[in-house]
Amino acid sequence: MKLLQKAYYNRRRVKLFWAVITVALTATFVLQRFIPKISEMNPLFIAIFNYSIGTFETLSFLALHRAAYKPKMRMCEHFLLCDYDLSVWDWSQIENIRVDGTKLTARVMVKNMKVTSKVSLSNVINTEDLIRDIENICAAKGIPFERILRD
Repeated sequence: MKLLQKAYYNRRRVKLFWAVITVALTATFVLQRFIPKISEMNPLFIAIFNYSIGTFETLSFLALHRAAYKPKMRMCEHFLLCDYDLSVWDWSQIENIRVDGTKLTARVMVKNMKVTSKVSLSNVINTEDLIRDIENICAAKGIPFERILRD
């Protein structure tokens, strides 16, 4: 088997997050004009408004960064890393893999306990290549692989 190291990135999220950040920044600058009038009624409004907009922009930027630069799934000959590296599965621990439409379900033995993990493949670029590579590794390692096609 040739050396396999591949990364599969998320799609369509980057433009959405840029739009959200742009709208939030525009709202901040536009509403700054009206804050002195509103703050006469409630002095805590400025602090609450700025804190909430800042938090929203920070979380949106972190999601943008994760979607743009971290792969949704990575794989090599020894590991399958899913959900932006939150789930790391060793190929020797995987009992079976099932692809049902846009869901990847794996049964994994973790510390003498069977765990079923599900990962969505709906936003992954080159989903067919990912499924084909997983199927090839499963065939080489003797892991049962099942694929159910959905319309």
